[in-house]
Formats: sequence, C-alpha cells, structure tokens
Amino acid sequence: MNENWYALIIASQFPVTVEQAFQILDAGKRITGRKEKYVKLTTKDLMEMERLRGQGLTYRAIGEMYGMSMNATFRRLKAFRKKVKRN
Repeated sequence: MNENWYALIIASQFPVTVEQAFQILDAGKRITGRKEKYVKLTTKDLMEMERLRGQGLTYRAIGEMYGMSMNATFRRLKAFRKKVKRN
C-alpha cells in the first residue's frame, strides 16, 4: 500500500508517468534522462534571450522557446552576462 503513495509522490514531483514512477521505485533510481541533446546557442540567440528577460519573461518561458530547462536557461544567461561584462 505504501508503494502506491510513493509512486504517486514521484509522479507528482517529476515529469514521469505512473508506470515510470513504479519502475523508479523498483530500480531505486530515476530512469528518465535528458529529453534532448545539449542545445547550442549562438551569441545572437543569447542576446535575444537577454532581451526577452529584460521584457519580463521568466527563465522557464524563455527556456521553453529554446527547448531548454529553466535552470539551463538561467545558467547560460548568467555565463553570457559574465562574458559580456569581461569584454
């Protein structure tokens, strides 16, 4: 009975199906990996992302536009700002 609750919690906290949540419980680790490869961005892309951020869009919304996660978007823009600041 407890494993049903655990699977429900896993399925509600991660982007997995209920079946995958039970597999995660059985395997003891998360079985889902990256959905896509590393997204390569040009300087033009990063400048556009920075402009969108300045307009008030969230990192999540910008990331969805470019096929990236919220955290990846934040890290990329942070590194870009640092690089621009140095130059």
